[in-house]
Amino acid sequence: MEVTLDPYFTYISSTIPPASQNGNTLTFNLGDVAVGDCGSFQITAHLDCDSTVLGQTHCTSAHISPDSLCLPPDPLWDGSSIEVDASCSGDSIVFTITNVGSEGMPAPLGFIIIEDQIVLMTGDFQLGSGQSTTVTAPSNGTTLHLEAQQAAAHPSGFASTGSTIEGCGGWMSLGFFTQWSADDPDPFTDVDCQANIGSYDPNDKRAFPAGFTEEHLIEPGQEIEYLIRFQNTGTDTAFKVTVVDVLPTELDLATVRPGASSHPYTYGVTPEGWLTFTFDDIMLPDSNVNEAASHGFIRFRASQRPGLGWGNVIANTALIYFDFNAPVQTNTYQHRIGQIFLGRWWVRNRPFFTQKHRCELCPIR
Repeated sequence: MEVTLDPYFTYISSTIPPASQNGNTLTFNLGDVAVGDCGSFQITAHLDCDSTVLGQTHCTSAHISPDSLCLPPDPLWDGSSIEVDASCSGDSIVFTITNVGSEGMPAPLGFIIIEDQIVLMTGDFQLGSGQSTTVTAPSNGTTLHLEAQQAAAHPSGFASTGSTIEGCGGWMSLGFFTQWSADDPDPFTDVDCQANIGSYDPNDKRAFPAGFTEEHLIEPGQEIEYLIRFQNTGTDTAFKVTVVDVLPTELDLATVRPGASSHPYTYGVTPEGWLTFTFDDIMLPDSNVNEAASHGFIRFRASQRPGLGWGNVIANTALIYFDFNAPVQTNTYQHRIGQIFLGRWWVRNRPFFTQKHRCELCPIR
């Protein structure tokens, strides 16, 4: 496995030693992994505060091999595969669209550039195998995202792919980076992007994608990943921590996939359909004794139930039990299903947008 840390991170240690390190890319030799087996390890890194700004987003990626797909591709797929990269170059942001597939594109596809939450530009591209094209936009400190269409029946199952960049030309806007889904459609890659923060409630819930505007708009069918964080701020060691997620009926229980965590846990479901993540013998010290070790987290993914449409609200809350104490309730993270200018909806309705519109977000049909 190769793990590439954010450029502002400095590697400190890991629970298994890396086989090599090249800059911020760490390579770990994991050996053979049996069918159905799983494992985990942790990396500790330091975020430089002097060269960053509060609210800046930092992304870390992981790539595991073997990375060949063993299932045959859909015969309707044309063999093209689009990747998008963003870079800051002086007074411009350069987006590079590349066809990394084995075949050329038989017909043009479209792209759209969003500045914060406003459509800035649209266009088309058609590339042979291995060919690239660039699109430039002025760098004025805002957050820009380019989303490009993917060929129909692409093996990833995604209709589009994109790249986001912030802070080029200054720091005029923050907080827009994670409104997009992380660009990691392949099953052998994972990307985690989070904004650094100052003082905060240590027991909270976040969601990815965050969604657009204050309503946290997402598309119908959009998968959601939740991050629940907790901290022992009591006066003694916590021997057992149980996180109970009150899964809303709008999410499909059968699609829940428990994910990474700070400590080993067991997963279960209550008769009410709530998720339980139990950290037995966690031995979480209180923050007065060891602040750094007093934190923990759990991640999981879930998909929407079929049939949800415009205006449906997905509200999710978690309860955190430290030993036999009364539960600590997190914030309620709420998404609303709406009509936005990105992804599958835009792919189906792209002619609506033109450069002269510079259209604001269209929240609800």
